[in-house]
Amino acid sequence: MSTHLVVGHDGGAGGADALALALHLSDLLGPEPARLTVASVYPTAVGTLRLGVPTDYDAALREDAEERLAPARAALAGRDDVELLAVPGGSPARALHELARERGATAIVVGRSHTTAVSRPFIGSVTEQTLHAAPCPVAVAPRGYAEAAPAAGVVAVAYDGSPDARHALGTAAGMARGTGRTVRIVEVVERVPLAVGSIVDPYPFAAVRAEAHGELAQAVELAGDVPTDPCLLEGPTTEVLGAIDDVELLVLGSRGFGPVERVLLGSVSTRVARHAAAPLLVLPHVAA
Repeated sequence: MSTHLVVGHDGGAGGADALALALHLSDLLGPEPARLTVASVYPTAVGTLRLGVPTDYDAALREDAEERLAPARAALAGRDDVELLAVPGGSPARALHELARERGATAIVVGRSHTTAVSRPFIGSVTEQTLHAAPCPVAVAPRGYAEAAPAAGVVAVAYDGSPDARHALGTAAGMARGTGRTVRIVEVVERVPLAVGSIVDPYPFAAVRAEAHGELAQAVELAGDVPTDPCLLEGPTTEVLGAIDDVELLVLGSRGFGPVERVLLGSVSTRVARHAAAPLLVLPHVAA
């Protein structure tokens, strides 16, 4: 099955970061170059006639979106596996979701900063809105990714023994298999502080660490013939995962509930996506 990536491009630094990550993912996801659909989403002018807005306002918005695709058009010159689109939509995230469904996309790729045609931030985080309920995996490029030399040779995966984590491990192993890459399996344990004067037993940290070591051993077996680097780290989970900066990609399962095969963000994946130093790939929730 061929790889198809939908890339959100805003014409600025966030779009350049997303495009750079998409090109790198193309190498990670398969031997053949991925097809790229690069989209610049612009707001629609529904109801603007009642406000006295000129009838050519939509055309002006579309023209602005086309202009914002110029950096991507220049960067991808000479490739015949690319389409660049100005896409109307009230919500950039929803427009990218619909485009991904139409194209049967392998993943959506976004950066961390997206602006509207009038250079104002969209309400809320476009990155988080794109992650929420996405129909396929979502890759997030950290700020400055386009200007930095990407780390090579290691794909990391956050692991806790859950079905979503096992799915993420399988995805990371698939990227590494046959390429000489190592899968760094990261499990994080936290010390849970107890209230002063608590009458409950002290937090059984030693037992938690022992259980985590067992889960890591299981993960190494699940990875099969792929070189692995199991790592047990201590600290607040989101801070520990967010600080990882020496890997090509950090793969996360989305902790959600119910039989919905979509990206369902929990508190960990939301905060890691917001601050991660490494490129991030968040996978849809594993259906029950």
